[in-house]
Amino acid sequence: MKLKVKHISNSKQAYRVELPNCCCLAELKHALVEQVQVLASASPDDVMISLNKKDSLSGDDNAAVSSFGVCSGDLLWVMAPALAPAAPHPASTAAGCSVAATTAAASTAPAAAPAAGTAVHVPDASILAATAAAASADVEMADVTQHEQPFADDAAEQAAEGEAAAGEAAAAMDNTLLEAQHYPARAWMPDHLQRLLTLLAQQQQQQQQQGI
Repeated sequence: MKLKVKHISNSKQAYRVELPNCCCLAELKHALVEQVQVLASASPDDVMISLNKKDSLSGDDNAAVSSFGVCSGDLLWVMAPALAPAAPHPASTAAGCSVAATTAAASTAPAAAPAAGTAVHVPDASILAATAAAASADVEMADVTQHEQPFADDAAEQAAEGEAAAGEAAAAMDNTLLEAQHYPARAWMPDHLQRLLTLLAQQQQQQQQQGI
């Protein structure tokens, strides 16, 4: 006898059960516990079966299943016991915890400080101003393209802020260059900075000679 079995709480999952044609109700319950995966941990005495999802097959466990109207090819519904909720997969849980811990560590880690004695590259004021102006122009174009006309005013405001920031950076660089005129070139300095300081020193000497 071949039967199709479904649990009442999961009608999409079907199981195939085979048992002798002349079997009793108790043997049917034992076969369900042995062959249906979701009932593997259940006791045969706790299994309740129905043909119509309403009325359970109850009576003498030694009576033939045919006396309850069960025939080969029928669909049986398991009314009890209830299915236990599925536990989360250990691997996915561990991976989620690892990602969360990594993210938290990265967010709290302090930024690495530059090593002592490391030469710091000082960009030219004109290059810095041009880079800032180009970046602000790119921001303006991207903003207008994405949001179209209603947000054009915001893009113009951002561009003005970028130009102001570039002007401040250029002024700061000019002050830095003026201070650098009082310091001679050193061997540990980058080549372009040495040339710049040498040139400034020569210009200062020429101005002093002309003034004399």
